[in-house]
Amino acid sequence: MPPPVTPHAAAVPYALDRLESRSTIELADRSSDVVVFDRYIASNVAYQASKVAPDEARAMISWIIDLETKLFGLRPPDLSIYLNTPLVIAMELMARKHQRRYTDLAFDKHEGDLDLQQRVRDNYSELAKNSLLSPWAIVATVYAGKLREPLDIASEIVTLIADHLQRNSTRHFAATLSG
Repeated sequence: MPPPVTPHAAAVPYALDRLESRSTIELADRSSDVVVFDRYIASNVAYQASKVAPDEARAMISWIIDLETKLFGLRPPDLSIYLNTPLVIAMELMARKHQRRYTDLAFDKHEGDLDLQQRVRDNYSELAKNSLLSPWAIVATVYAGKLREPLDIASEIVTLIADHLQRNSTRHFAATLSG
C-alpha cells in the first residue's frame, strides 16, 4: 500500500493546476469586468488545513497562500463568497451526484468523511471571519430548513458582486466557494 499523501503534497497539484491556467486567468481578468471561479485558492487552503492538527493549521494556510500568490504569482480574489450549506444538506446534494469515473461509491474519500467536511466548513468560516485572501461574503443556501432556489442564490451572488464593484474602482474578480 502506498504511503498516505501529506496535505502539503496534496496542495501542490491544485496550485499547479491554477499556475498552468494563469495566462488564461490573466487574459480573462484583463478582458472582463468580472471573473467568477467555482473554487480558487481558498478551497485549497480550507481543505488542506483541515487535514493537519489544529495547531498546524495556521502554518499550512500561510504556506498555501504564499505558494499560490507569491511563488506562483496568482492574483488573490477581490471578493470571496462562501456558499454556506449545512452539512446534512451538502451530504444530500453529494448523494444525488451522477456516477463518477473515479469511484463506484456514493461519496468519495473526502465527501464521506464527515469530520473532515465539518473541519472544511469551519475553515471556510474562519477564512471569511478573518478576511483571508480577500474580503468575504457569506451566502446562506438554505432558508427555513430548505435549499433555496438556484436562481435566488445566483441573484444574491450577483448583487454582492455588483455592490462590491460599486464600492471599489479597481478591476475586479470574484471567487465563489462552496463548503
